Amino acid sequence: HAAAIDSTHYDTLEDALDAAAASTEQTIVILNDTTFATAKTIAEGITLTIDLNGKTVIASSAITNNGTLTIEDSTAKADDISGGSGAWKSSVNPAIANYGTLTIDGAKISANGMVVSLYDDASMLMESGTLDSTSYAIYSYSSKTNATIKKGIIESINNFPNSAMSLVIGEENAADDTVIIGDRLSLNKLVQLTI
Repeated sequence: HAAAIDSTHYDTLEDALDAAAASTEQTIVILNDTTFATAKTIAEGITLTIDLNGKTVIASSAITNNGTLTIEDSTAKADDISGGSGAWKSSVNPAIANYGTLTIDGAKISANGMVVSLYDDASMLMESGTLDSTSYAIYSYSSKTNATIKKGIIESINNFPNSAMSLVIGEENAADDTVIIGDRLSLNKLVQLTI
């Protein structure tokens, strides 16, 4: 089986996502390395956690989030800024289209293109983990979006030149708020940049 919700196992991650859509709050645990080939949308009003659980998901389709989505890896240790041993590897652009609330907590997410695109008044919180992109790790399409990165590794970050976003890096009074930004940092017309 690829994934589980509580004690119910599913052959594919897509099946687990379909089952999670029937409830307002669920956690999907990845049980084995798997693929994700059919685009799915998290509806507004749905709270969903996907726990990579140290496994790898090879994604050839995107997730669109209109609700509250957390992608985590429960194998990540509290003091590990880069994340756990699992990974979400996407070949699509973007890997995650976020219109709602997105949290990355210990997950390693890579994409052949953008990792996360932010739309409308979307928000993103990165507790820890790695965002690795061939273009932009975080891409904002709206002046109302915001991203908070407490700690982690970001291989590239940009926002749309004709827009603006609020970006907070680090956590006030935190001893372990290491944020590594590689490749390039190109943020235009920022509403707020707090480091």
